[in-house]
Amino acid sequence: MLLLVLLSVFLIQETHGMEEELRAQNISTENWTSCETYLSNSSYDKIRVIDVDWIIFYFWSLHFEKSYHIRFSEPSNVLLDRFRIELSEVIKPAVNWSDAELFVETSIDLSGLFIRTETPGKFRFIPTLAFRYRSCPMLIFAMKMVDGLLGMMNCKQKVAYALAPIQVLNKMTPEEIESSALKMNFWNPFARSYLMKSKSFDAAAPLPPLEDVDDAEDDVQVEIDREKNRFQII
Repeated sequence: MLLLVLLSVFLIQETHGMEEELRAQNISTENWTSCETYLSNSSYDKIRVIDVDWIIFYFWSLHFEKSYHIRFSEPSNVLLDRFRIELSEVIKPAVNWSDAELFVETSIDLSGLFIRTETPGKFRFIPTLAFRYRSCPMLIFAMKMVDGLLGMMNCKQKVAYALAPIQVLNKMTPEEIESSALKMNFWNPFARSYLMKSKSFDAAAPLPPLEDVDDAEDDVQVEIDREKNRFQII
């Protein structure tokens, strides 16, 4: 099973798999927080998002995941040219590459571009996996800032993540983590802190070590090859 994120890439197989799992458990997402509600009265500031070592501290996700690091940067012209030249004719609906706002890299070797939409804080996500599969489903994410913390939501699957700069999270108590998560104004029945190691809070999970992320703007092919190798089993 692919890790969910944005922060994770949602392939068509993963999306259908989650929908089938919810149906099998007779779970409806109708009363889960919608993308529109999530972004209501919210703010997003690109300058405060880029070049920060973010780490997920709260999940609203059906699947159990471990925390990992995420870093955003401004995409360079070299990177955008690679996406535009190789993917313009295979990704539908068409992408306006001039609207590319962020490039994201993670410590679990997933990466991609965030493309602005007409709604502030709402983005179309183009993963580097599209180079391998020569296609990409419509992936929409919402992002917002709340008290210096970052919230991210997958708008189709109605799952979300709360992230903090690693130096901030190191100082947060379990109570502060819970109160910060509440401020994200998101609800589904699968909320949990990163401190939950399995299905209980008996022991706190340590923070994962801060890993360097590749500078894909200098060597895009290395990043693409890594993605190919990671998902060779699909």
